[in-house]
Amino acid sequence: MYGTVGCTDAQVMGYQAVAEASHSILISALTGADLVHNVGTIYHGGWRSLELIVLANEIIDMVRVLMGGVPVNDDTLALDLIERVGPRASFLSEPHTLKNFHKFWVPGIFDRTVSKSEGQGDCEHLLREKIDGILKTHQPKPLPEEVRKELGKMERMWLKRVGLGEYPERRS
Repeated sequence: MYGTVGCTDAQVMGYQAVAEASHSILISALTGADLVHNVGTIYHGGWRSLELIVLANEIIDMVRVLMGGVPVNDDTLALDLIERVGPRASFLSEPHTLKNFHKFWVPGIFDRTVSKSEGQGDCEHLLREKIDGILKTHQPKPLPEEVRKELGKMERMWLKRVGLGEYPERRS
């Protein structure tokens, strides 16, 4: 099944864009879409938004956790521990708690702080920092040579088909 995720018809990055992108991500996950596209596309497919791409990635992570379900087994139920410790005791010092307490999703850009300290960024600040970091450091993996050659053949064929003639070999 084909679906769109993380896209919006909104003209600008804002509340509408985030709501529509979130909705499309969740609907595609719930319907079992196999092929999804358009992350970061805004304004009826006319523009791309770096902010929406990175924000949608965070939302996709949240939806993956939701769609992963909750494992129910002897270890996760811990009925023997509940029976041993009892209803009014503390589970904080139990090895089972230590082993399992960290098994939850932690956002990368959503701000979940209880109180702000001076200079601490909010979601928009963290989003901008993440984008800046990606733009400064990302190095795409080079395509295998056989793929590059095939793409070159396809490009020459398309250019010839539209009347632009032969295109000189690109230098890498």
